[in-house]
Amino acid sequence: MMDEKYNLEFYALSDIGKISDKNDDRVCVAGTILRQEHLHQTTHFPTLMAVCDGVGGYEGGKDAAEFVLQRIVEIPVEKITDSVELKTQLMTVNRQLLENKPKGCEGMYTTIAGVVFSSERTLIFHMGDSRVYRLRGQYLAKMTVDHSVAQNMVDMGVFENVSQAKQNAGGEIYLCMGYDVADEPEISILPISQEGDIYLVCTDGVWEGVTLEEIEEILLRNDDIATSAEELRTLVLAKDGSDNLTFCLGKVVAITETSEETC
Repeated sequence: MMDEKYNLEFYALSDIGKISDKNDDRVCVAGTILRQEHLHQTTHFPTLMAVCDGVGGYEGGKDAAEFVLQRIVEIPVEKITDSVELKTQLMTVNRQLLENKPKGCEGMYTTIAGVVFSSERTLIFHMGDSRVYRLRGQYLAKMTVDHSVAQNMVDMGVFENVSQAKQNAGGEIYLCMGYDVADEPEISILPISQEGDIYLVCTDGVWEGVTLEEIEEILLRNDDIATSAEELRTLVLAKDGSDNLTFCLGKVVAITETSEETC
């Protein structure tokens, strides 16, 4: 079984950026939530990594991101390795967020994007414009499509890319956690991951500042994900850094006799 052959080495971080005085982003991996720090460890399958971006401009965005990930880490990861159960659990968290909004915080929303790794399959899920990428071999691919007006304008041929569309049309999203109880996450079911695969989950503060090609170059240039993660942070801050930037890199690695696993 893959659970016995592979671990996930990960490097997660959340950075407030150069301009903002608050962090509306959160990231969780292997049961730990990060708010403005980094974590580099190795954990065993099954496991989950995810990011949330509290919708900017609305009171309570960071609280929505925190609430959602707190509820998710309380769910045994073994319970959500099936896509149907994952969808059920995410919709339950969405309902709980709606039911627990404080008075005056009706605009308490958050995006979400994440990956569940197991021996049977890999599940990618998202709502909004936080993203999942995967490096396999020499090629980095975007594995999610944004639920945003900007993405729709690109699909219609109005703009060449989402970053350009967002600069002109704004950052409105039409699917997120905390908006409507009937909203469903988009879930992709993939075969089991391969040794050497690197997954990146990130908020828009990352992908707006750098291109897919620049991320790919960083991942291919470095043997370890810690170096890649810090280079990515440095590049985003150098090129933009106007938003919070939060991401997790997860690399599928073979278990050896000397491997140390951390839950």
